[in-house]
Amino acid sequence: MGLHIPIAPYIIIFTLKYALTACSEFTKCSTSSEELPKIVGRLLQADSRATHLRRCITGSPIEVQNIADQVFTDLPDPERIPALSQLVEILLLAKDPASNAPLLSARYHLFLRSLEGAYVSYWPRKQVFLDRKAGVGDSAIFEVALCRECGQHYLVGPKEFKGGKLGEAMRDPGQDGFGATFLRPLENEEDASDADESNTDGHEQVFHLCIQCGEVGRSKLKCGHANTLRVLKESSPKDEDRADQMAQCGACGYNAAGRDPVREVVHGTDGPHAVIATTLYQSIPEGRKKILAFADGRQEAAFFAWYLEDSYKDILNRNLLFKVVQRLAPHTSEGMSLRDMVTSLRDLFRQSKIFPPAMSDLDLRHEAWRRVYREFLTDEARIGRRFQCGEG
Repeated sequence: MGLHIPIAPYIIIFTLKYALTACSEFTKCSTSSEELPKIVGRLLQADSRATHLRRCITGSPIEVQNIADQVFTDLPDPERIPALSQLVEILLLAKDPASNAPLLSARYHLFLRSLEGAYVSYWPRKQVFLDRKAGVGDSAIFEVALCRECGQHYLVGPKEFKGGKLGEAMRDPGQDGFGATFLRPLENEEDASDADESNTDGHEQVFHLCIQCGEVGRSKLKCGHANTLRVLKESSPKDEDRADQMAQCGACGYNAAGRDPVREVVHGTDGPHAVIATTLYQSIPEGRKKILAFADGRQEAAFFAWYLEDSYKDILNRNLLFKVVQRLAPHTSEGMSLRDMVTSLRDLFRQSKIFPPAMSDLDLRHEAWRRVYREFLTDEARIGRRFQCGEG
């Protein structure tokens, strides 16, 4: 019968882990006939938890939560995954006394998918979801689109929507009903006054939306719920090819020069992959910072390598500028000039050792001016902000 640790498994696990870590440093300068990793390995070979874990992962992949539930049945749910993580680390450090091989060779696989939309729920409280199915109970879920210029949010519904249950829009041009309707929430008095001014043509565009069930109507709703929100139906382009777009943003007037002024929260593969790769790279210890990425074709691999480097440089530049603003903001109540930002950015270059020590002060200042101008004069799509530029 195998050993079992019924009480305080964390204490045993942390003790073994500490001992093995200390042993790995000790054995670098000492040769012992019986190393501690082998002693621990002999104990774990007879431990029921370790044996059960090794059996679970033999053959096919299995989710971490399922393994934790099987191995640590006597622990509360929140403690099972941390305990499993500690046990895996112990098995990785411990060695088989006969073969001198680790008792476990574990690989963790994280599967991620690109964003396919963002959704909001107003009842019983405001929440944001990345999956329509992630709603709470019977609360209505609404797809969200954002203005490319000002960030105003819109609720998305089917084409030529005139009332009833607010459902999904048809995005396939080959299907009947292709198109979308955009509803702007009127959540304060200022929005409501703008909506009243927009109705000068006599066509009623303001609807009442039940945030509890999703019913929409121009007057009293049939659902009987008291939780309602006023929404303004925005005009659509006359071109049928743009049936799933909006003519212009009702909040800021942005029309994107004939293109779609709003966008759903949908991304391709390169953007999310670059964010994930950048985050992982920052978490890797110094001396081991390497990223290996795979793609289906050479062109995709070549593009992603360039895209990752370019996007990482942009993130680094903006992070440095953000630190500059944080550093200067407490010392000025009237704002800061571009010259102030450049001087502080040059000093930050030196402190962070962004460039080689041989780079002159004039070159650093030139690089700081270039990055500041590039940030303010960029043609990238972004949420608009107002700046007042003066001399200097």
